[in-house]
Amino acid sequence: MLVPQMMQGMLRPEAAAAGGAPAAADVDPVVRLKQLKELLDVGALTQEEYEAKKAEWLKRL
Repeated sequence: MLVPQMMQGMLRPEAAAAGGAPAAADVDPVVRLKQLKELLDVGALTQEEYEAKKAEWLKRL
C-alpha cells in the first residue's frame, strides 16, 4: 500500500529521498496537501499531525 511511502515522504522528506522517492521539494505543494488529506481520511495521521503538516506545506505555496 502507498500510505507508508506517502507518510515517509511527507513526514520525513530526507528519508524519502534516500529511499528513491522524489524529494519533498520536488513535489507540488498542492499535490502534497491532497496526499495529506488522504492520510488523514484513512486514519494514518491524527488531526493534529495533519494540521501541522498542512500549515508547513501551505507556507510553500
